Amino acid sequence: FDLLRKLMQKPIFQSLLQELSRAANSNYDAVGSQLSPEDLTFNNPKYSKLVEVLIEHFERKQAIGESTRAIVFSQWRESVTGIVAMLSSQNPSLLKPTPFIGQSNKSGLKGKRGGGMNQSQQQKVLDQFSKGNYNVLVCTCVGEEGLDIGEVE
Repeated sequence: FDLLRKLMQKPIFQSLLQELSRAANSNYDAVGSQLSPEDLTFNNPKYSKLVEVLIEHFERKQAIGESTRAIVFSQWRESVTGIVAMLSSQNPSLLKPTPFIGQSNKSGLKGKRGGGMNQSQQQKVLDQFSKGNYNVLVCTCVGEEGLDIGEVE
């Protein structure tokens, strides 16, 4: 939780949260988890705003010659795949997203949409994220649980 507290104190992160909060509090109905990840992401104004905010953030940093990374939290592991697909389709040279999902306790989910990642897979993703191979980590609450990722906005 120390990483999350430090992250939340950064002005750029607070600005991002305010933008996402404004988008979340719009006059649109909530979307249930019964929709596919593709429906959830491509038909929801919250996700359109996410794309807009991330692209603006990465373009701003790119314009001043700085590299940056971001973490996107999703309540449902089922939506992580859709968010990654949506972000990947927007501007592949700018946004390089990857999923980061906790281990699944449910049998039969491994390797399927919504299934978990084992510890080895999680470590590989974190290593690639730290090296800059990916610049957007789309994760479930596992990303909040004591990970030391370093400088992230």
